[in-house]
Amino acid sequence: MKLRTAPRLRAALLWPLVAAVGIVAPLTWFVANAPLETGIATLLLDTVELLLPQAARATELEPRETHQVLRELGSAHAIRITLIADDGKVLAESSLPWEQMLAMDDHGTRPEVLAALSAGSGTSVRRSDTLERYFAYAAQTFRGADDRLYILRLARPLEQAHLLRRNLAAVLLLAVASGLAILAPIFWWLHRGFFQPLREILQGAGRLAGGDFSVRVESPPSGELEPLAASLNHLAEEVEARIEMLASERNELREILGNMSEPVMVTDPSGRVRRANAAAENLFEDAGHVFGRQASELDPALGTLVARAFDSGRAESAELQLGCPEPRAHAVLASPLPDGHGAVVAARDLTDTLRLAEIHRDLVANVSHELKTPLTAIRGYAETLEDGALAKPRVAAKFVTRILEQCVRLESLLGDLLILARLESHGMTEQPVPVDLSHAAQQAVDALAESARQRGVALELDLVEGLPRLSGYPEELRTLLLNLIENGIKYNREGGSVTVELTNHEGRVELVVQDNGIGIPQDALDRIFERFYRVDKGRSREQGGTGLGLALVKHAVRIHGGSIAVESTLGAGTTFRIRLPVPPP
Repeated sequence: MKLRTAPRLRAALLWPLVAAVGIVAPLTWFVANAPLETGIATLLLDTVELLLPQAARATELEPRETHQVLRELGSAHAIRITLIADDGKVLAESSLPWEQMLAMDDHGTRPEVLAALSAGSGTSVRRSDTLERYFAYAAQTFRGADDRLYILRLARPLEQAHLLRRNLAAVLLLAVASGLAILAPIFWWLHRGFFQPLREILQGAGRLAGGDFSVRVESPPSGELEPLAASLNHLAEEVEARIEMLASERNELREILGNMSEPVMVTDPSGRVRRANAAAENLFEDAGHVFGRQASELDPALGTLVARAFDSGRAESAELQLGCPEPRAHAVLASPLPDGHGAVVAARDLTDTLRLAEIHRDLVANVSHELKTPLTAIRGYAETLEDGALAKPRVAAKFVTRILEQCVRLESLLGDLLILARLESHGMTEQPVPVDLSHAAQQAVDALAESARQRGVALELDLVEGLPRLSGYPEELRTLLLNLIENGIKYNREGGSVTVELTNHEGRVELVVQDNGIGIPQDALDRIFERFYRVDKGRSREQGGTGLGLALVKHAVRIHGGSIAVESTLGAGTTFRIRLPVPPP
């Protein structure tokens, strides 16, 4: 928007002069032109009436004497007198000698003569063909002594009228020039002191209206405009401060929404999304851009929830399956904005929470089941001893041995649960230390060598010289090695083998535990790291397993930032491959 001083305001001082010129010029032209010349002709008509008696007496004389009388009469009155017969012939002309008068042409066609013959009198203002000058004419008919119709015509030259007109024009121009000369310095002073500062103020207002809130206008020298400039500067400062505050709040809101992990959307009263954060875009990424879409287009249930919030005027919540191609459970809250300007829709992913709750329920059920079996056995053995088996030493000794076995199983189960709880809680309070995995592997092999020998399984350790040390937790790595090697021994056959290899693979230490035992079915490979999952429940319990060994292995790998993969063929053996990162030197 461009503001400028109005031309009428800038020409305010010229208005009186322009008005005077506009009035005086037409009036002067009107008076000095047609009315003045017409007035002269009208006055001549009055003079014609005064001279008619003398003209009538002159018609009684001889033509030459008549001509002489009219010449004297015209000279006396300083006027041109022409006597014309009714047939247009000039009988006398005061401005010409007798001889020249006789050569004059027919005047019956002159406008004033025609008017006189028609109406008795007539006037005209024109150029004389005889004298080649401009005259005002007046003519009137009369009857002479011979009862013949004559026309007496008077003419007055217009040089004086033209001179008067030129003089009036000169006076007018002089008056206009004098007015301009007087107003010019005043106009220049006002331009510098008023109009120019006012133009700068208006330009500043225009820039402010156009969005340039940094504009400031200088204080004008004239005191009248100083409050206006001060008010404009104050307004600019206020607007700039408010715009900055709004921009800051908008950026903060955008930053908050952008950094929120939960999807958040803002809709208009019709349910169309007008703002959405990145989490909301990602949630509905398969549906295209969220902005500008109806909530019902993104998900019909979501649109119904938003409409319900509008209808009720209060926050509405629901648990919805949102997202595609794999919908996830979300707790969605739709809250209408004040004055019906729209609604805020926030969603929280409950999938992991529900899965965790399910895992906890399964854990409680599994732990209860795992604890119930040995406790039931212990109670049964104890009740048998109480009922009289203590009196039978051989039976009592057998039952006591069974009780001790179940206690060992309970102790192993509770120990694994404590280790698993510590790994899952991310509560590793101790600092990682350098760990020689080769030494830890050698210790684990030595610890399980007797168990392997008893089961007829060959246990081998293949190490590469110069393996770098890891940064980790020795106890967790020891648990990892013992569980993998022990499983390879337990789920093997007599004459089988377990091989432990440590190598350097692309800057990582790779641990491979391979056996040629009974193997794992393909449909069970995805679940073997679940807690209390057993491929063969009966065989596992016979081997004294708790069902937590591979869960401990998985979490130990995770807290060390490594990866684990398993390959198995039923009846041919299983290979676990673990890669652990090496800290930079």
